[in-house]
Amino acid sequence: MLLYKNLLKELDENLLEEKSLKEVEKFGLSGVKKLTAYSIAIPLISIGLFQIYSFTLSHKWYIFVIGLIFLAIGLKHLKNLLVYGIRIYTESGRIKSGKLDIMVKDVEEATLKEMKIGKKVLPILKLLTNEKRQFIIILLMSNQVRFLNVIKILLKDKFKIEK
Repeated sequence: MLLYKNLLKELDENLLEEKSLKEVEKFGLSGVKKLTAYSIAIPLISIGLFQIYSFTLSHKWYIFVIGLIFLAIGLKHLKNLLVYGIRIYTESGRIKSGKLDIMVKDVEEATLKEMKIGKKVLPILKLLTNEKRQFIIILLMSNQVRFLNVIKILLKDKFKIEK
């Protein structure tokens, strides 16, 4: 992930042309985020499975419950990791990610800015639609500059950068 100043600098340097856009642009998690998520999910799943296995040996119900809790948390974490992704359909002008489904023509304004999320300050893209609904996309993807360039091309003068 890039720092905000470096992100703005690279965004100015690496401009895309409309011809170079693919029909469907896909953006997934960055490698560091994937590694971190896997290093949390896999141990939780293995601890949960071990606890459930221990229940078969000792027949104590609380061990089974603890195992189920660990297994459920690990599987939910793994599901979130595997499902994360943002797709931009450039021809139809649609941004899709999980439950988020926005048509580009409905976007009134898009602002790139920094926001404090927890203890970290991360770059975000704030989308405001014609119905005054606000969507915040945290830039956790591997290719942030390309993502922002695609959004910039699709939204043209509606895209703003807050410094």
